[in-house]
Amino acid sequence: MARASTATNIVQQTAGAIGSAVMATILAALPAGKFGVPTAQGQLAATAAIMNPASHEAATGLAADAFSTTFFWSLVVLCVIPALFLPKLRPAAPATASEDEITPPVMLH
Repeated sequence: MARASTATNIVQQTAGAIGSAVMATILAALPAGKFGVPTAQGQLAATAAIMNPASHEAATGLAADAFSTTFFWSLVVLCVIPALFLPKLRPAAPATASEDEITPPVMLH
């Protein structure tokens, strides 16, 4: 049990770090493609465009589109696709015992 707990913790920490890095990269790459800058400068270009009153309206739309696209695909990849692999059958319901067969719980003090 201790090894399983350690392994689960390692997998959670690793997957969380990798997932955050992938999401941040996708979120930076989408505005970078729209503004024609390298991925590393995508968020800076979007921020500069949002701060500029002339391009504020269009830039906020692009930023919102980048967020919605990123979170939509993360939902599909992390939730919908694994849900397709869940078992389709429900387990059989346990047989109910009659009142005569039920024993009261023992309470220890």
